[in-house]
Amino acid sequence: METEISKGAETALTMWEILAPILTAAVGWGAVKLSNLIAAKTKNERVGGMLARLVGTVKTAVVSVNETAKAEIAAAKDPKSPGGAKITKGEAEQLKKACLDKIKSYWGAKGLSEAARVLGFDGGGLESFLGDEIEKAVAETKGKPTGNP
Repeated sequence: METEISKGAETALTMWEILAPILTAAVGWGAVKLSNLIAAKTKNERVGGMLARLVGTVKTAVVSVNETAKAEIAAAKDPKSPGGAKITKGEAEQLKKACLDKIKSYWGAKGLSEAARVLGFDGGGLESFLGDEIEKAVAETKGKPTGNP
């Protein structure tokens, strides 16, 4: 009887010696995968949060400029003039620049630099993105479809 028990123990020990490195490798692989998943999720949440705050700032700037500068320009124009009370392309560019300036003042140079880094923009990419978002927000305030969800 002792021989059967010792043979069983010996077999279990041999199996353990074989399986231990495999199990160790599997646990290590799982830990690496879990770590990568957590890192990706954290990065995605940070990018998403940064993008949401940036777009929210754009909308705030558009509303602010729309209530102040656009009203001043429209009030200064004569409705009976050739263009009527409509804003010219040049004036629209001024309004867009005013929105960009507001966004820059809200975020500051360091904040915009961090946003560009987190969102993966290089050079003037962030300013171009902000310009597109301003135009989208202006279209939304006018009730026009923007083409983007």
